[in-house]
Amino acid sequence: MNPARDLSVSLKQAGRPSLGTRVVRRMLSDLGFVRRQIATVLPGGATADRDPSFGSLAQRKAPYLAAGKPVLRIETKKKACLGTLYRHGKVYGQQAQKAFDHDLPSGAEGGIVPHGIDEVARHHGGLHVGLSRDPTALACDRLRVDWESDGQ
Repeated sequence: MNPARDLSVSLKQAGRPSLGTRVVRRMLSDLGFVRRQIATVLPGGATADRDPSFGSLAQRKAPYLAAGKPVLRIETKKKACLGTLYRHGKVYGQQAQKAFDHDLPSGAEGGIVPHGIDEVARHHGGLHVGLSRDPTALACDRLRVDWESDGQ
């Protein structure tokens, strides 16, 4: 998707003078239109299914927090494929980076699963990355390792 090229083609098809993509980009920039990352800051709103679940969790963890006992929050993210795959965004380099034209898991060299474990009251935790087909098992294994190394 190249908005400057699309606009240039549309102007030409509408019978306007032919403008190259560089000229269109410069004109858009002069008008305050530049490429920007989309900011995900708008609240998504409450859903009927989420609120009761979170209310139940809050009720269950309150006595533990009041007693000074640890409450853990474990979150996993979707598996990310590794390899010569396309990534959105730009990178600086002396040569263009090459990537496959389709990002299929079969073309990946492997995958990683990012997950975090956080002790709620102290806001103490960390982000871990591991290799597994089962993110839940990976997070539980990491919790066991932390439990054994950091003390029970």
